[in-house]
Amino acid sequence: MKNTVFYFILFVFAFAEAATCQQNDSWQRISPLPQEHNLTNVYVVPESGRIIATGAMSTVLISDDDGVSWDMFRNPGGVSSSFSGYGMHFFDENTGFMCGNFGTVLKTIDGGFSWNIIYQDSTTIGASIVDMAFVDEINVYAVFNENYQWTLMQSADACDTWDTVQNISGTMFHDIEFVNNQVGMALADSRLVYTTLDGGNTWNETILADTISLTMSQVDLTLLNDSTAFICCFSQDNAVVLRSEDYGETWSTVLQDYRFPGPHNTVFFNELDGIYLLPTGYGYYVQVFATNDAGLSWEEVPPSTYNLSWVDGTDFCVLDSQRVIAVGERGAIHISEDRGVTWVPISERMINGDIIDSWFFENGFCTAITNEGDGGVSIHGIYQSSDSAQNWTRTGMSSVFDLKRDYLSPDTIFEVLNDCEMTLRRSIDGGQSWENLPVGLPENYDHNGIRFFDYYNGLILCDWYILKTSNAGETWVDVNAGNQIIVRFLDAAYVTSQRVFVIGGDYGAGNSVWRSDDGGDTWNPVTEITGDEYHTIYFYDQYTGYIADSKEILKTEDGGDTWFETTIHSDRWISIKDIYFPTPNVGYAVGDGLKLLKTEDGGNNWMPILNSFTSNLTAVHFFDENHGIVMGENGIILRTDNGGTTFIEEQPAIPEEPSAITLFPNPVSDILNITF
Repeated sequence: MKNTVFYFILFVFAFAEAATCQQNDSWQRISPLPQEHNLTNVYVVPESGRIIATGAMSTVLISDDDGVSWDMFRNPGGVSSSFSGYGMHFFDENTGFMCGNFGTVLKTIDGGFSWNIIYQDSTTIGASIVDMAFVDEINVYAVFNENYQWTLMQSADACDTWDTVQNISGTMFHDIEFVNNQVGMALADSRLVYTTLDGGNTWNETILADTISLTMSQVDLTLLNDSTAFICCFSQDNAVVLRSEDYGETWSTVLQDYRFPGPHNTVFFNELDGIYLLPTGYGYYVQVFATNDAGLSWEEVPPSTYNLSWVDGTDFCVLDSQRVIAVGERGAIHISEDRGVTWVPISERMINGDIIDSWFFENGFCTAITNEGDGGVSIHGIYQSSDSAQNWTRTGMSSVFDLKRDYLSPDTIFEVLNDCEMTLRRSIDGGQSWENLPVGLPENYDHNGIRFFDYYNGLILCDWYILKTSNAGETWVDVNAGNQIIVRFLDAAYVTSQRVFVIGGDYGAGNSVWRSDDGGDTWNPVTEITGDEYHTIYFYDQYTGYIADSKEILKTEDGGDTWFETTIHSDRWISIKDIYFPTPNVGYAVGDGLKLLKTEDGGNNWMPILNSFTSNLTAVHFFDENHGIVMGENGIILRTDNGGTTFIEEQPAIPEEPSAITLFPNPVSDILNITF
């Protein structure tokens, strides 16, 4: 009887999983990459040659065809979606280990397709195992980091239990490696190196020479063989490669570069040939150096047309005698077939960065602004689509802070930006040319958005102020008359030419929603709405509108005279970032947390749509009741052609063939009926 129950439970779970997948199949990725979250580690499994990559949002990617295609898995071993994998080690084609957040070690016995948690010592994401080194199959060393407190730990039972290594005094461990079951090395602090020649029983301390700046950070250790090792160091303005060929007793500088370096490392194809990969702030690309004499000398490889961005190459692994794979931020995966001279992405990004605003017009024209931030510099990308968001092209970029736009049509654009001072521009040819407009105010204002009712009338939303124009931006008036309203205004919506609502965050000091009935000349708080902060306001017509925050969605049916709270049928948290209704009854809300809600009764009740999205969403638009897209962080874009859900009536409610067990409905809804 026990076996019968067990197999029945397995069957039910398999059915539920299949039904959930049917729900997920309602959305198809437009983004070409297999996934869009940061990848932190890539590893080639011995014997099989399988490539495994891991990173943020509990991501595991597996390729069995040299990186051409990838299978994606989430939440290995059931870890939290906040988990990031930082390191892997495999003994053979089946048995491997992974470490990461929450002080977690996972183990696989099927080559990485499934994992089990074998150790976890924290419920805090700031507690992580950032590196592991196996002496043999049971003796392991690892670097533990909890809120920047670094500890070197050891296990004598294959990661089941851990103890602090007592005979090492370092306080900032960065990397540990073993080249065999006797010779290992650990980086500790900025000038401290430990070496063992007996499998970790004893450790020899070496202090790097005074010629190495005390401000240097050791970031990577490579053991070429049992006597030759390399350390990569960098400071604010210098990158250094150190080499030792006497088990770490003495070190010499073999390479030095000045181009504003970031963390970097060395990889070797054999005992003589290797490359050094230096992500530089000078041009924001990965500079490659090559050696053919075991690292005694290095030659700079001239940058090619196919450079690797410094954020696209955060970890590297050798595939064979010529090929290298690189993984990086926002799901980037690149392959080089000529030892790092040229790099080819496995998939071109369609949109690079977080989508922060978007506009949709007739005839399939769409445009979006992203916050990319490549290379530590604020970069806004301008993207356009002419086929209803199926394909996107980057048409421009801006490196200024706080770029905000409003499109009245594909041709007419108003833009406000902060380039040391507030600048306002207007274009009537789709951004091909711009006319600077004087803001006409005596001081700078921290702006958060710009919204126009028509060509002549618009608002600039600022911290504590609202600015108004009635002559197409030629002049602006501070409608607060210099009196601060303690609200960081974030968004606005015109109901009519005279009635306008603005929303924001009041930090508990007043009201978050304000209303004007004279086109924006004077404003009064909407006292019946008492939340501290609202991000989203949307009006379907001059009567029906919605205001949302992280707790609730408010609705009006009388143009904003009165508001009432709608019902969200979920206990999970969601912070609404955008709302859209293709019809009076059917609407969608997207955001952080729960990601996606749908209503079919005009917004009175909101139901979560089952999905496997892992990126937060910032935009939603439907071209009709069935066809729509959602977009968001890391450039994610998904499309649906059935309203976002696989409707129950598309499947027979009860199986047509006789069955010992009847499950319905199929796909499952909130209730699953099981009949014997």
